[in-house]
Amino acid sequence: MQYTLKGIKAVKIRNIFQNIIVLVIILSSSSAIYANSESRKARPIQLAAVSVLGYGASVGYYLFPRFYLGFESFSLSDEGAILDVELNYKFSTNQLIGRYFPWDQYGFFLQMGFLARDWVVEGSNETYVGDDTVKRDTDIDIKWSETAVSYGIGWYLIGKTGLSGGFGIGFMAGGSPEVTIEAVGASSNDIDLEQREAAETLKSYNVFPYTHLSIGYNF
Repeated sequence: MQYTLKGIKAVKIRNIFQNIIVLVIILSSSSAIYANSESRKARPIQLAAVSVLGYGASVGYYLFPRFYLGFESFSLSDEGAILDVELNYKFSTNQLIGRYFPWDQYGFFLQMGFLARDWVVEGSNETYVGDDTVKRDTDIDIKWSETAVSYGIGWYLIGKTGLSGGFGIGFMAGGSPEVTIEAVGASSNDIDLEQREAAETLKSYNVFPYTHLSIGYNF
């Protein structure tokens, strides 16, 4: 099932590059903006469209000029074939975030988040399972834990008219995913072996890097 694992990596890399492209567009077309504590105090309610691991929306409030508490909901799903592997993936995430702005005159912040998520990748192809010498029609289901944490840094700027936007980078961590394999005609020993090998390979997918982009309005 190595092709399925390559497909997961392709999805992650593609999402990161999409975010970088959007970031370049925002920066190249931005108008005069400022980011001191007075702007956050004057317009404490924030609504925004966000791109993290997928696309969605966020709402939040500046409890203090240097501390922001918000809620984000975003998702990414698609299907297709990668190297003869049929893939379906869904990353649905709800996140409670807190941001701390250590300096008064800048938009730089430190961020911590708590995630409730439904992350699933399903793949199917004809392949060898375990030590089997015959190719089997095989389905694989990869599911991450329902809870995780995130942490990162970023910048968020508020314009004089209320138009606002920001970007950042960080990581989401919540443990290695569980793997379930079904193969027509394969023995339970071969299936168990394949599941263990896939789970071992997927250990490196317990932490996901992300880019964070948003554009919105402050009231």
